Amino acid sequence: MKLTQLLPSLLCSLAGLASLAPAQQEEVTLESLQAQIDSLRAELQDAATKGGEPSVRVFGRVHADTWAFATPEWGDDDLGKNVPVDNTSFLRRARFGMSGKMGTSGHFKSEVDFGSPDNLAMKDVYVGLNGIPILQTVRVGNQKRPYGLDHLNSSNSNVFIERPFVVEGFNQDARRLGAAAYGVSADQSWNWRYGLYFMDGAFATEGRIVDDNADTEVAARLARTVWYEDGGRNYLHLAVAGSLADIENGVRYRTRPESRTQGRWLDANITDAESAALAGVEAVWNQGPTQVTAEWMQTRVGRAGGQSGPSLDGGYVYVSHYLTGEFMPWKRKTGILGRPEPNSPGLGGAWQVALRYSWADFTDGGIEGGAAESVTLGLNWLWTAHSNLQLNYIRGSLSERDEEGDYDMVGFRLRYDF
Repeated sequence: MKLTQLLPSLLCSLAGLASLAPAQQEEVTLESLQAQIDSLRAELQDAATKGGEPSVRVFGRVHADTWAFATPEWGDDDLGKNVPVDNTSFLRRARFGMSGKMGTSGHFKSEVDFGSPDNLAMKDVYVGLNGIPILQTVRVGNQKRPYGLDHLNSSNSNVFIERPFVVEGFNQDARRLGAAAYGVSADQSWNWRYGLYFMDGAFATEGRIVDDNADTEVAARLARTVWYEDGGRNYLHLAVAGSLADIENGVRYRTRPESRTQGRWLDANITDAESAALAGVEAVWNQGPTQVTAEWMQTRVGRAGGQSGPSLDGGYVYVSHYLTGEFMPWKRKTGILGRPEPNSPGLGGAWQVALRYSWADFTDGGIEGGAAESVTLGLNWLWTAHSNLQLNYIRGSLSERDEEGDYDMVGFRLRYDF
């Protein structure tokens, strides 16, 4: 019998008791009422032992892209070699998964991306426990590494279609197999996450670690919501992040030009790397419909024999504004962007404009990975909190490699999730 069924039964017994004679009241109290109380106690103990019923939620997202590329200034002869481009339409993401709770303290998540049917990608695949002393929440499995704000944000909430050079370059595919702890202060002004991860991305695409000498990395992020008021319309976020990696098989940092070209345009392949240290800082200021976000990261690589290696860095800054008065919500527990809600859902929806400047330098210490900078103009049309259309125009420049010059790109994305 459920607790909700026991309470009415107990109340009925008490009401009936009041109408009985004194002798009868004593008899009912000893026999009937005590039985109801014992039954209620047993039900509560049973519920505590079982830890509650498990819950399961099914979710998914679909991002459909179209990209058009103007011919770069370095000429047609080089296209299709090291900087291939091709006008294209495709499914950028088609993810489906399940998440839920296990008892009172356990939780899980399992998500697969079917965007490339011939190369399925495992995304968040982990189990976790809440309420652990000192550690708070611990998760084991495939999960995001704790650096690069634009990667920690959900792709359902990001302002621009693709992430900046440096975020993609230093945290390719974001997720790795590892064990991590997540915490937040009682007033939600501080939050942190840290853990041990495999650097190799084999698990992300094949579901397994194939190398007995897989590179490992310790990474952490500490964030503070310095200012938060008016229901989250106004806030200031600051954070620092870093990692130390032990490398056995060399390391490679590469990225596309903030669009989905066929190949990576920045590519620093450091085959004799033995270690890598990353540091990053980030800031978000939001005042009503206007937001300014900035981030910078640097990676210093150590070579065999203790020799210093290349130092690679990059960053970005953007400003966004809702013409229709909405705002970008903030999740204080995790220090990431939340899901914006249109004031008038439907075809009128919400309109947001944004401008981003981004740069990265992957050339140093004899490594010619290239350098790039770009300006992206964005326009977002939100019909609901779960569906929108994005338009990006990119004007960029590639240098410090064989092919150099300027380029122009236009991208569209239809984005919805459930």
